[in-house]
Amino acid sequence: MTIGYRIRFYFLAIFLLAGISSILIRLFIVQIDRYEEFSSKVPGTSEVKVRIPGVRGIIRDRRGKVLVENIARYELQFNLKEILDNYYNLVSDENDLIKKNNRSLSVKEKLKEVPVTYFEFVDGGGIRRKRKENDMVSIVSESVLPYLARLGLYREFHSGDLQRHWRTHGGLVAYTYRDDLTFDEYALAAEHTLDLPGVSVVARPMRKYVYGALASHILGFVRQPDIKKVPAEERKEWDYYVPDDFGGDGVEETMDTLLRGRPGQRVMLKDEKGRIVDSKNELGQVLGEISYEEPKSGSDVWLTLDLRYQYIVENALRKVGRGAAVVLAPSTYELNNNGESHTVYAGDILAMASVPSYDPNKFIPSISEEDWNAYLKNENDPLINRALKDHAPGSTFKIPVALAGMLSGKEKQNFECAGGARYGPKVFMKCWALSKGYTHGNINAREAIKTSCNGFFYRYGNASGIDDILNVSRVMGLGEKTGIPLNNEDSGFIPNPDWKRAQGLGKWGDADTALVSIGQGATEATALQMAGVAATTSNGGFYYKPRLIHKTVDMD
Repeated sequence: MTIGYRIRFYFLAIFLLAGISSILIRLFIVQIDRYEEFSSKVPGTSEVKVRIPGVRGIIRDRRGKVLVENIARYELQFNLKEILDNYYNLVSDENDLIKKNNRSLSVKEKLKEVPVTYFEFVDGGGIRRKRKENDMVSIVSESVLPYLARLGLYREFHSGDLQRHWRTHGGLVAYTYRDDLTFDEYALAAEHTLDLPGVSVVARPMRKYVYGALASHILGFVRQPDIKKVPAEERKEWDYYVPDDFGGDGVEETMDTLLRGRPGQRVMLKDEKGRIVDSKNELGQVLGEISYEEPKSGSDVWLTLDLRYQYIVENALRKVGRGAAVVLAPSTYELNNNGESHTVYAGDILAMASVPSYDPNKFIPSISEEDWNAYLKNENDPLINRALKDHAPGSTFKIPVALAGMLSGKEKQNFECAGGARYGPKVFMKCWALSKGYTHGNINAREAIKTSCNGFFYRYGNASGIDDILNVSRVMGLGEKTGIPLNNEDSGFIPNPDWKRAQGLGKWGDADTALVSIGQGATEATALQMAGVAATTSNGGFYYKPRLIHKTVDMD
């Protein structure tokens, strides 16, 4: 009996020794022999890079007058991570008090819990799942908004946007609760937000178009940031990408790359559990902030416009009600201004007006549905830049036709007005004078331009020939875009025999040339192109491509 007991004891001891030995051997393998392999799989701290948008450059006229600037936009922001941490502390303190009171109560009070919610998503396998997350809408509504209401700073907000912001950015990017604070509200909030952890006020740059609708079709406007417009490759450079405002029209759009500032960067520490270390010490310094790089300003863009000319031209057009006008420098000259001189180059656009216009300030930060619909329903199309839209140039086109006659020596010949011209048995093209009961008689090109005689130009154009008209038109920049940095510019069009044949309209005839000679039919040109014609005529026959950008200045 004793011997059997001892044998069982020995076996148990051997079994225990073998088990402990195997455990020790396994621990040796994991802790020492394969340490590097397993330690690399243990999550540690990491860095998170957050992109900070740059500051947009200024737009000026040729004399340096500011047309578009940045002013302070006062925002009330929530750091949702700090609000959540503070809420946890409040709940913990409240639960401690409940536990203390429950000791003397027969009916125990239920402990308070941090609100949670669920959202649905589709995983990589296409399966619909639910995920639990903190209900930040309830937490903010309970712990922050009542205090803001007492200060008179509460406004309705989109709860879905707030929850999505928390899900996407956590505490890395602040949630903008309001972006329309007045200065008085900003001062009030700045005075009291120390009482609210996670609530802060900031002054961010906001675009301001100094003269409202003046030159609006040239300046354009900016739109709110849109992450979808950022290339995927660019987004990969940051863990959290906060996009820039971007140009929506005009120079703001075409010069967007230069106007945008260089982004800054905030590098934060993420702990081994994947949480952002964004707590602050007694001095208000973010403990988990590894580095911070200030965003830089974009380049200033100087236009060839002269603010004085632009103002005069637009006011003159507003008295008419609708139209377009362009002032183009015909030649290069020096301009003196308060003792300072600078060069105005041939082709510089000194003014380009289109009326009616719109106020780009209404697009900042975003245009209201009411204002947008009003612009769209306005039958005068205030969003259209008429200076770049083609139309029948009419009698202004008689100038390049008159110059075309010089190529074949026709400029000194006289032609009859005759009240018009007949082309075939059924086509009689009138001169406007015939409706007044007279004709211009036998006149030359100078007199025909002075009286705008259609009858003369019917005959003169055919004597010159459509080929010479096309050649002069091409040299003067007609029938093609000028290439200035504005979108939606029309190219204009000068009809020709090849075009008519391709349209299946038959053979080109004298009546076609006659129509082109008075700028009618399918003939089209923009106000900017016709300003180029006027400039070329006035400077002795030299055509200069229009220029809108005077210079760009890098603010670095």
